[in-house]
Amino acid sequence: MSSKLIRFTFLAATCWLASCQTDGQKAPVLDQNHLLGRWEIAKAWRNGKQTETMTGTYYEFTEAGSMKTNLTPTFMEQTYDYSFSGNNIKQKGDPPSIYTIDSLTPNFLAINMVINNVPFRLELNKAVPPTDLEANDTSSQGLLKEL
Repeated sequence: MSSKLIRFTFLAATCWLASCQTDGQKAPVLDQNHLLGRWEIAKAWRNGKQTETMTGTYYEFTEAGSMKTNLTPTFMEQTYDYSFSGNNIKQKGDPPSIYTIDSLTPNFLAINMVINNVPFRLELNKAVPPTDLEANDTSSQGLLKEL
């Protein structure tokens, strides 16, 4: 084999391999510190259709690896352990859930998950946790509005 043919074969193989690779885009590296705090739902989609039935849904993530949410089978607040890896939040416990993060900034979180074989997408905004008075005494909210 001539050296020109060997060089041409090598060059062609290199070009072919380079064209087979992805465009170099990797999943974005997400800052877990942005996840910490309280998140309240802004918009939700169930099975690709926007829904209003999830109004009031929230998540609260701590540095200690626990999360509180009212998106539970009983709709009562529950606390679960969680882990954060890549672009996934893995909620441990019963029921276990995996949330795939599409976007995470200091003030915005977009996640996808499947519940009972139904896909959901949630867009949440960072929020200030309610005080104990606000969380436990709904009558004070009406009183504050009147003032």
